[in-house]
Amino acid sequence: MRADFRVCLDACVLANQGVCDLLLRLAEHPRLYSPVFSEKILDEVYSVHLEKLKRPWPKDLADYWQEQVRESFEEAIVSRQLLKTSLA
Repeated sequence: MRADFRVCLDACVLANQGVCDLLLRLAEHPRLYSPVFSEKILDEVYSVHLEKLKRPWPKDLADYWQEQVRESFEEAIVSRQLLKTSLA
């Protein structure tokens, strides 16, 4: 089974490690949906990980998370304009 409908994962979802882990695992093979997010969303997640959590992440962990998400879900990163039109 492979689903190809797109779901935007916003920063509030990606910054919450438990929710993020579950949703990104469901987007792996065989995926239940296709996640999409923009560079701006990933930048906001980075900021949350470093500055806004009760226990902020070390910079090297935040960098590693960003690297892994960008590598594992390269096709999910779309422009803001495409994000708006593809989910409309």
